Amino acid sequence: MEWVIVCNPNYYDIESAFKNMNFIDWHQNIKADIDDQVFIYVGKPVGAILYRCNVRKMDLTADQITDDHEYNLEIDSVPKTDKYMRLELIESYSHDRLTRKELLMNGLKTIQGPSKVSDELHNFIQFRTISKSYRMPIENRTLSLQLMKYNAIVHDDEPELLSKVHKFVEDFGFKKLQLMTKEEYVYGNGRKDTFCY
Repeated sequence: MEWVIVCNPNYYDIESAFKNMNFIDWHQNIKADIDDQVFIYVGKPVGAILYRCNVRKMDLTADQITDDHEYNLEIDSVPKTDKYMRLELIESYSHDRLTRKELLMNGLKTIQGPSKVSDELHNFIQFRTISKSYRMPIENRTLSLQLMKYNAIVHDDEPELLSKVHKFVEDFGFKKLQLMTKEEYVYGNGRKDTFCY
């Protein structure tokens, strides 16, 4: 299962926390299981998902959690809870990778609280977080990379391709891409087995 939880950076300095620790203990506000994936959306002024974490422990009590008071910017804002979950940092993203506007256009229902990741949002996040070190399995490309029907991937010798793919999605919207024919999304002067824009 995958989840999105929300962090208010005016109350908790999560960026500093993850610079100094590889996990945080968060108030347990979702019905997660061990090894679930949790994406952390950081509110204004950031307005983006910045972190992907794994749930490593559940049902921690207040005397079992790590002391991170230095990152609590407003003591009165610390949630009063009986249970905490331990979130291990797996991956971090730049502020412009998974922005509020794009997330709301591609399956995120709310940024007011925690929510489950829909199939649409899962596919969008996978697509937007591709890097040169990541190769999406062919069986997962059907929807996530439907615009690449020739199984095109980001080659190490094509560093600009990924940014062009991202721009294409931003220009046309992910839902519209699912309806496009190959003639509409494969064009330009490049090879026909490579995404062109």
